[in-house]
Amino acid sequence: MKSKNVILITIDCLRLNHLGVFGYQRKTSPFIDSLSKKSLFFENAFANGPFTIASFVSIFASTFPLNNGRYISPQKLLFLSEVL
Repeated sequence: MKSKNVILITIDCLRLNHLGVFGYQRKTSPFIDSLSKKSLFFENAFANGPFTIASFVSIFASTFPLNNGRYISPQKLLFLSEVL
């Protein structure tokens, strides 16, 4: 099986309407714009947590933040990095 490279880019507090890839006229995001042309690109994203740390646990463990009654994940969860 041929391995693929995966780069997950997450950005906290970025305005979508200020990215060239979404039509913004100023050159505010040249690297993101060029990377989006040759990458798998998701146009919709949703935060599962009310703040950054809780959201990142959701992203990396594929679970809801309060699924286990707390925001910090217990050791028993399988993380994306382990799967990859």
